[in-house]
Amino acid sequence: MSPTEFEPDIDNVESLVHSDDYPSLQRWISELTAGRSQDAREVKVIRPDGKVRLLRVEGRAVTDLDGVVRQLAGTMQDITDLRLIEQQLDRHRKWRPS
Repeated sequence: MSPTEFEPDIDNVESLVHSDDYPSLQRWISELTAGRSQDAREVKVIRPDGKVRLLRVEGRAVTDLDGVVRQLAGTMQDITDLRLIEQQLDRHRKWRPS
């Protein structure tokens, strides 16, 4: 999906998250919404064409001057190809003679 086809927000991203990863993503978002800092997460999403992709999501709470959480801000990067390359390198290293 290109940025011109898809503008991410919590609702439409959650609708694409693989069922295996949905509960942990929900907890992660709840923690952010409560103002607690969270590490980045990797989650599987299912694109409309049925392909499964791996995303790295990072986020933080944006607060007002009183410390009240007003919104969440974050990024998502598709790291599917990166993980595939890492797996290929690992296999290559295993089979390469010392």
